[in-house]
Amino acid sequence: MELLTLHQKRVLAVCVPPGTSLLLRDIPEDLQNRIGVNPIEHVTFTQITAVANRYRDAVRFLNGHRLLLQDLREGQRVRVLQGGSGHETVALGEDWEPVTATSQTSAA
Repeated sequence: MELLTLHQKRVLAVCVPPGTSLLLRDIPEDLQNRIGVNPIEHVTFTQITAVANRYRDAVRFLNGHRLLLQDLREGQRVRVLQGGSGHETVALGEDWEPVTATSQTSAA
């Protein structure tokens, strides 16, 4: 009998309030060119609508462009810089957490 080893993939779920300051890395070159950003950008987590059953969670770049979380590429890395309340800084250490399909927010 052949034994199969199942590797459990670590999944990270984070609640991020609107207004949270993030550092987004690994921005694909096509997206950089399309919206005029760099490979690493400071962004703000936001919600673009209150309508039910729609994707609403997004990031807003300093140049004003908004990008839905569903449009982030798997493997992009994000660091929380400051919580949405403005009163706390969340330090996650030196490790960057990659975006995975299971960590992206779905329609609420």
